[in-house]
Amino acid sequence: MPGCARGQGDLAGRRGDFKYLVVDDEPLIGAAFERVLFPGQVARCTSGEDAVLLLEKRTHFDAIVSDLMLPAMNGVRLYGWIELHRPELCGHVVFMTGSPHSKLAREARRLSKYPLLVKPFNLADVRRAVTEATGQSFLK
Repeated sequence: MPGCARGQGDLAGRRGDFKYLVVDDEPLIGAAFERVLFPGQVARCTSGEDAVLLLEKRTHFDAIVSDLMLPAMNGVRLYGWIELHRPELCGHVVFMTGSPHSKLAREARRLSKYPLLVKPFNLADVRRAVTEATGQSFLK
């Protein structure tokens, strides 16, 4: 199902105040992030183009986690758009991939100051990456 979905994690208070954008064409990955980042608010997009549409609305996100291998607009191209149009978010982008030795993965490592999340990743890796990208330790 293309497009973006809003997560249900909207509890007020500490962790619930965080907002995340997860961009992956595999819906199960987005759903997993929603569970891991609860009670934070998670917007899930299944393409780079849909993420751009959401980002054009000036929506605030504390962290963006994007797959590299996406149809049409890959994660590196999405980062390029963010760099031009939403530069305040560049320091909060984490990339994930199932192909850690690809050209795109090398480019992602150059662009992001955070470690690349390699699929399949574990819960601790996700929490660590997102904690670093938000600049705050909010997960126990």
